[in-house]
Amino acid sequence: MKSAAVPERVKGVCCPPSIPFSIAKVDASVNVLKALADPTRLQMVGVLKRSSQPICVCDFTAAFDLSQPTISHHMGKLRDAGLVEVTKVGIWAYYRLAGHHVHPMVADAMREIGIDISGNRPQKLTDDLAQWADVVVTMGCGDECPYVPGKRYIDWDLTDPADKPLAEVRVIRDHIKTLVSDLVGELDDRPTPKPVSSAN
Repeated sequence: MKSAAVPERVKGVCCPPSIPFSIAKVDASVNVLKALADPTRLQMVGVLKRSSQPICVCDFTAAFDLSQPTISHHMGKLRDAGLVEVTKVGIWAYYRLAGHHVHPMVADAMREIGIDISGNRPQKLTDDLAQWADVVVTMGCGDECPYVPGKRYIDWDLTDPADKPLAEVRVIRDHIKTLVSDLVGELDDRPTPKPVSSAN
C-alpha cells in the first residue's frame, strides 16, 4: 500500500487544525464517557436499550445482586449524564433511556386535545433537517444546535416537562400553542415576493 505524501514544513510556521467540537459539547461528552466507564452502569444502559418498557429499580437490584441504594447511586450518575430518565409511581422508580420516547405525561396532555403522539420518537435536529426550513425554532440546545447560514433562528425558553405533573405540562403545552400561533401569524403576514419579469 502506497503511503500518503507527507507535506514539507517550514520551521516556525504552524498550521493548526480546526477544532470540530465546542467546549460545551466536549464537556458533555466527557461526562457521558465517565458515566459509562463503570462496568455496572454500562450493563445497565445495555439492559435499558434492549427493553421496550421502563424497568423498575427493584428489578435491577435482583439482576445485579446489588442493594437498592447502590443501584440508585449508579442511576443517579447516568441521569446526571443525561442518559436515563426516571418516572416515579408510588414508592417505585422506573428507568428508561433518555430521548428514546415521548414522555408519558406529555403524551397524555396532547391526547387531551385530540393529538396522539405516544408512538412518536424524539428526533435530533440535524443539518439536513435545518437545511430545508425557512425558520428554525430551537428550545435551549445552545451550541448543540446545527447552524445553517442564511436561516432565521428563534430560541424558545421553555420549561422541561420531564417529571412535571399533568397540570404543569398542560401549561407548557398551551404556551407552545400560543408561540406557534404567533409565529404562524407573523409568517403569514410577510409580503409575498413579486415575481421577476423577464425582458422581452
